[in-house]
Amino acid sequence: ILAKKHFEMASALDSNYKMGLLGSLVLGCGASQTVDQAALEELQRRFQEGLILQEDTSILSAVVQMSGAGLSCLKRPEIDALFASFLENPRVAADKKMSMYSLHADYLWLSEKDLPAARGALQRALDISPRHLSLRLKWAQLDYIAGDHESAKNLLQELRGEPFSSKERETLNNLLSS
Repeated sequence: ILAKKHFEMASALDSNYKMGLLGSLVLGCGASQTVDQAALEELQRRFQEGLILQEDTSILSAVVQMSGAGLSCLKRPEIDALFASFLENPRVAADKKMSMYSLHADYLWLSEKDLPAARGALQRALDISPRHLSLRLKWAQLDYIAGDHESAKNLLQELRGEPFSSKERETLNNLLSS
């Protein structure tokens, strides 16, 4: 009860602060496996209408991670609505939108196993930044998963000489050797 009051007070003190609302959602899911609807609706409203703070992308990332680990009672429509609210905010810069579309694609594939929806979200990210190397690598992964190995191979060969992180380079090489 004390933690819930803390999250409510923190959220009430700053109309742009969203981390306390995430805390309320996590607390509700953990304590009773029920969604704090008021916190969820307020978080959606703040994403859609408020200032987007530096840590706000971390909130959606945490939601995706908790969902993937089975630690969240939020269902797909609620998570999709959080992403939609964030992406509808006219104050969100294109690079943040690109990142959130990519994160949504991760959620849609890894947690929901919805390949068409994941491809749709990733395509929206690529529409913003068509030459983004990490997005293109992720597209090759989705091609591979979809069974379009020829398309995946062509894209991976195109990307072979690009400067990737060591983890992405490992992914690229593993896919090429498959």
